Amino acid sequence: MTQKNWQDYLETAPEWLGLPGAHLSPEVMLAMEALADLPERAAVVDIFQEHDAEPVRFWRRAYLQQIIEYKIVDNRAPISELINCAARFPREHRHLVSLQPARRVLIARREETRGTVLLISQFGVQKFGGAEHFLSQMARLYRDLGYDPLIVGTRAERAGESGAKDGIPYVYISPNPAALFRLAQSTKAVLAHVLSGLGYEVSVSLRFLGTRLVFGVHFWRELFYPTTASGGYFPDCPAGHLPQPSFHALLADFDAVYANSEFTRTVVEQTFGARLNVIPSVPDDVVLEKHASQTGKSIVLLANCRFDKGYGLFIELAKRLPDIQFVGIASQSGVDAAVAAKSAACLKNVLILQRSANMAELYRAAKVVLVPSYQFVETFSRVVIEAQRFGVPVIGSDCGNVPFLLRESGISLPSDPELWVSEIRQLFDCPAYWEARSQAAIRNSEAYAFRNQKDRLLRLIEGTTARFLLGVGSGVGNIVHTTPLIRNVARHLNSRIDVVVAGDSKAALAVVANSEYVNHAFLLNDVPVRRQYDTVFLTHSFGVLLPPFRATRVVQSRSWDRFSASHKFHEAEFNLAAAEALLGIPYEEDDVRQAFFADLRWKSGKHGLVGLHAGSKTGAWSAKRWPFFANLAAALGRHGLRVASFGSADEFVPGTLDWTGGSLEEMATRMLACGAFVSNDSGVMNIANALGIPLVALFAPTEARTRGPLGPASMSIALKKSCAPCELAGREGPFFQGRCHCIGDITVDAVEAAVLKALGLTS
Repeated sequence: MTQKNWQDYLETAPEWLGLPGAHLSPEVMLAMEALADLPERAAVVDIFQEHDAEPVRFWRRAYLQQIIEYKIVDNRAPISELINCAARFPREHRHLVSLQPARRVLIARREETRGTVLLISQFGVQKFGGAEHFLSQMARLYRDLGYDPLIVGTRAERAGESGAKDGIPYVYISPNPAALFRLAQSTKAVLAHVLSGLGYEVSVSLRFLGTRLVFGVHFWRELFYPTTASGGYFPDCPAGHLPQPSFHALLADFDAVYANSEFTRTVVEQTFGARLNVIPSVPDDVVLEKHASQTGKSIVLLANCRFDKGYGLFIELAKRLPDIQFVGIASQSGVDAAVAAKSAACLKNVLILQRSANMAELYRAAKVVLVPSYQFVETFSRVVIEAQRFGVPVIGSDCGNVPFLLRESGISLPSDPELWVSEIRQLFDCPAYWEARSQAAIRNSEAYAFRNQKDRLLRLIEGTTARFLLGVGSGVGNIVHTTPLIRNVARHLNSRIDVVVAGDSKAALAVVANSEYVNHAFLLNDVPVRRQYDTVFLTHSFGVLLPPFRATRVVQSRSWDRFSASHKFHEAEFNLAAAEALLGIPYEEDDVRQAFFADLRWKSGKHGLVGLHAGSKTGAWSAKRWPFFANLAAALGRHGLRVASFGSADEFVPGTLDWTGGSLEEMATRMLACGAFVSNDSGVMNIANALGIPLVALFAPTEARTRGPLGPASMSIALKKSCAPCELAGREGPFFQGRCHCIGDITVDAVEAAVLKALGLTS
């Protein structure tokens, strides 16, 4: 590089620039070939030939251009001033060069774990909506964890304002990338936490700085194109909205991405092939007095008078229930419009209030709270939990996240006014019904307690520094057999890890999505390939494919050994042994049995229902299907047991309850109702084992020793014949040639006895 107008020079310069006078030895020149494989957020790389030698430093052209574009340094300033500015807080990497090229590795600099955290939203400390409430709560939690939180607003009319609110400092900056860059660089912010609405701005501004980036999906702006002239309005989303492919770039850039609800997580998973952890947007906990009587609770409350959040339905309900007082709050819309609609309807039983700073008093007076959000699809709905904190029953819409919040504690209804009137009337006229609904509301509120947020946030932050990606295959059984390894690696690193699933089955992401051990789960696409990792470990089930991961090292299990049905290890132990041999991560004998499916876990005490899975893969694998499930169902019925079929619709067993269909996760959730389960060798068998359900697994042509269930409540009935398991005979054997029918040699009596024993009905 030479002294000149930098803006002109950088337009045509190579992507990586060395300092003037740098000694470029042949080894360093060779190392430069690997610079193209650096993570896209790397701003500077130091290349060492020896550990104690002076490094040769290379700067990313785009980073230097950004400094000049933002006018941090004048484009005619001396080289030294540009470099000094660039060196203040870049995202650094080191490249260690060995005389043996095969031993070259890239090592990312370990960031500081404490320091300033920027909590960024448009409105800052102004509590306009749920996002600002949420970030103010996160600021308190960051402070409790030893960080220095700074709430950042981007309202142009308040730019330059600063101060403190509730003990947390805040500042307003101009709504442009340069202002955000200056703030992050000057404070050397270790973390920037931003919610939907400013994700792209933060990514573009801070991607080359040493700031770790956290993004929360709380709304739709970065995910979908708007269908109206308003860039921030997404009616009926996600229905009818086109996904933004650029969201993949955000998933690749941010160190941690989470969803604010189960509903939002599902939308992201189905649309973009990424399974995220959830940090729900819950309100603060409240201390309830002794459960209040219904005396004095006399109003129907609507916390937001926007028409797209159901104000029109609210007016219609007030018309039909003139003897009940309705109260609405114009919290995000003008009071005049709400009053005009009330007046046009000639309603005397409706009171419209401006935004209230004391919602507690209103909740204490409410007999019921309404959340009729239909056109505005709620990604969480803090109002539901706020009301339930005070024991107030909630009636909500049947779309968005509202039904998820109310599935155990409330009523979700379509927009038919008659249904709403009937439910409100019952709550007012039947004290016992109101009391039952109130108690359910309090219980549900506890399930969404704010005190759990600190642990969720801590694990999310830890995942931004322990950059480990585990690659697994797409078969359900193969994936389940990798879960003991996922658990072991996460426990060894004392941090959650990322997982990438080879294949196109989005449903498979749910298998590995355990919130204790997994940060993100991705389908194999550009996102996990472009993200920054220290280590990528590919299990044998991932296959032979080697994508160009941007990682310090990529290790393939197949470089150690190949797994087969005849291997000395069970597949779950093979994965653990490979990681021990190649990564030095030890395992214990008990680790082999620690399979999981998401966060689901069976609880004992259920005896009356037996689940069946009568299917398997097609083709030669059909030989795994036991032909007597209908006979077994009849036999179990004679013991007074209910029997249900699981799997796909074509795997239904006559004479049983039809619980087939649905996604893997929906099926696994239904399976938790079973007291015991019977299955062929299949993916569903492995799910039952991972859930911990007492399991009877049936094997004849396939090898139970290397693929069978290992859970403490699982057992296998494996055919004992000299030719079994015939899959070991290879492609020319009877199994793969479709000539094996030995599974029928397993008797109904043997399976029936095993099921009764699993249920504890026999000794």
